[in-house]
Amino acid sequence: LTLSEIEVQREGVSYTIDTLQALETLQPSADLFLIVGIDTFKDMGSWKEPRRLLERYNVLIGTRPGHELENHDTLVKQLCGASHIAQTGDASRYQHRLTGKNLIFFKITPYNISSSEIRDNIRHGREIKNMLPPEVENYIMRHQLYQAESSPLV
Repeated sequence: LTLSEIEVQREGVSYTIDTLQALETLQPSADLFLIVGIDTFKDMGSWKEPRRLLERYNVLIGTRPGHELENHDTLVKQLCGASHIAQTGDASRYQHRLTGKNLIFFKITPYNISSSEIRDNIRHGREIKNMLPPEVENYIMRHQLYQAESSPLV
């Protein structure tokens, strides 16, 4: 994993598909993976070009407390028509039938913490101890990130 400032440097609204394409241009030989929580994946149908994203990139979807998805098949087929390939332990893998890109649902240790909750706590001066690795918390505080309400650039 490496830090990228592509979205910060881009003017206007930043869409995931655009970010992935920019990363692909910078690293053409890299096999890119998008990692999201199940709550985010359930909303992916409202994203810019979700079908294209799922055709071109591997997506790892982690479970989250309170956001269970009983039947992966229905949503996966609706979004991209992928075929279910394998169930291994706590993971379910789907493969796009045309491109071979994977959707992998996996269970993670259930910590009931979200990035939105962390940003909201910071914005309102509430404690975030044990919600982040110390290095990340220090960086956020040192750079005064998430201190004020922000809205997407238009």
